[in-house]
Amino acid sequence: MRLSWDETSNKIVTEDGAAIGELRNIEDYDIPSEAVADVSLREWKQLFREVLTKRGEVVSPAIWRRDKKFIFVDDLESGKVEVSIDAHGPQWDLDQVKRTIEALCLASNDELHEIVYQEEYWIFHLVCDPDDRTTEQLFALQGACADLLKLPDGPGLEALTHAESVHRMVLAGGGVAIVGLRESSWLEVKSRAYNSAVFADEIELAQDVARFANGSESALLLLGYRTSKRDGVDRITKICPLRIEESLCSRYQQLLDRRVYPPLEGLKIDYVAAGSGGLLAILIPRQPEAAKPYLVHGAIIDGKNEGSFISIIQRRDEGSRPMSPMEIHALLSAGRSALRGTFGS
Repeated sequence: MRLSWDETSNKIVTEDGAAIGELRNIEDYDIPSEAVADVSLREWKQLFREVLTKRGEVVSPAIWRRDKKFIFVDDLESGKVEVSIDAHGPQWDLDQVKRTIEALCLASNDELHEIVYQEEYWIFHLVCDPDDRTTEQLFALQGACADLLKLPDGPGLEALTHAESVHRMVLAGGGVAIVGLRESSWLEVKSRAYNSAVFADEIELAQDVARFANGSESALLLLGYRTSKRDGVDRITKICPLRIEESLCSRYQQLLDRRVYPPLEGLKIDYVAAGSGGLLAILIPRQPEAAKPYLVHGAIIDGKNEGSFISIIQRRDEGSRPMSPMEIHALLSAGRSALRGTFGS
């Protein structure tokens, strides 16, 4: 979206001439975020220069949402753009907050210039490259900061104790910030993508997701990371963006719809741009007990593709195991007993 300054109305207008926001004075211009979600920092920068040329004044708009979050945007002579965002939260240790927010910024090549805490709000002053950054992405970053500050143990790696919190951080561009986390019963990472055109990869993806679905908590599968074993524990040591496209999300969704039964509730598959490539985040929310076990249609038996076979996989700590014949038999027996009790023998 191209923005410009209309001298007649003294307002910011879109390409079709529609005015956006409210001007109380040149330094107090409020704009609803939904009106400028796709506007890049490069376009904001051009607007600032235009206003300066036409009026000889500097405009510093406040972009707001209904929940009263603000992003103040200023142009810098360096060619970059300064963005100030705020987030409500307790007064955590300054160094702890700084380390975490710096890691979030690093993923998108932003620089944390200054941190201020006042009246129960953290204010982060960032210096951003104007290319490839939109208003919506900045609000996502702000949301991730707010989520981290609300964690009961503070905004450090030790506070990332469940799949949803890590998922929010990665989607906000904080992929680098999770380096150091250990794989667990709810987190697994891979350094490559699954090839949806290869049967073995289809089954591997379906089994990886189904084993989490058969667990007792929400889980996250991330593609685009490497791990190494430290003190007997696999920890994330490096982000390695993959050469993948966003369309892979829909292909994986279709594959899982075809291979996993019953259908998974609330499954989310997201593409996240990172460096010269991208990451993929697959969030598997905790599934209803009544729907378990989740079955995978297809298996690899002695190196052979067996499309008619059924497999049941469970997650155990950092690994996985197939359900034993005795466990499967017990489930079937329990189901038969329940049916007899409901419908009679």
